[in-house]
Amino acid sequence: MQRIPLETQDVDIAREKELDLALPNLPTADIPETLDRLEMGFLPVPALDPRKPSTSFKVRKSALRVDILTTAKNQKEEYRAIQIPKFNTAALALKYLDYLIESPIPAAVIASGGILVQIPNPARYAFHKLIVAGQRPVSEHPKKAKDLRQASLLITVLAEERPGDLLQAWDSLIVRGRSWEKRVNDGMEAMRKLYPEAPDISDLLELGPGPR
Repeated sequence: MQRIPLETQDVDIAREKELDLALPNLPTADIPETLDRLEMGFLPVPALDPRKPSTSFKVRKSALRVDILTTAKNQKEEYRAIQIPKFNTAALALKYLDYLIESPIPAAVIASGGILVQIPNPARYAFHKLIVAGQRPVSEHPKKAKDLRQASLLITVLAEERPGDLLQAWDSLIVRGRSWEKRVNDGMEAMRKLYPEAPDISDLLELGPGPR
């Protein structure tokens, strides 16, 4: 079997844009200034349209990249650069991101002193990867394979160790509509074709046989 590398040097920073309106007193996290203080050579990545702001920062001659993301509430907003005042930068609006970042969990990044961060719920991350894989064009087949591999590994562990997490993540997903459910089902089918060792969690999620 071809080995799919799971490592990445992309760092995604996501924020729900409506927080700025609902909670105006949240502290500011000036991302450009913070990246400058690292003295690693981060530069904004120019947008395809020079009239639009950058939503990414990259170290020249390195794969290290920081992408700023936010949620898209409809198709019109998707892939737009939306200004996030609390970040002092713009963020790329993506559909399905709201589900991923809705219920984060605390985690620690191992560094010289340790850093407390918020990361996506692993079960939601797995289902989100199944959705994203199905949205990728043919030209991004390696990224699709990586999405499905990550989902496969997570689901394998969660099905054995924390099946309740999968159930809770699934319940939160299906209330968003049948299109969401179908995209995950399609993703699971593609995952099992590419990685036959991936577990079939249809019984756990109480999915009936065949298309739904």
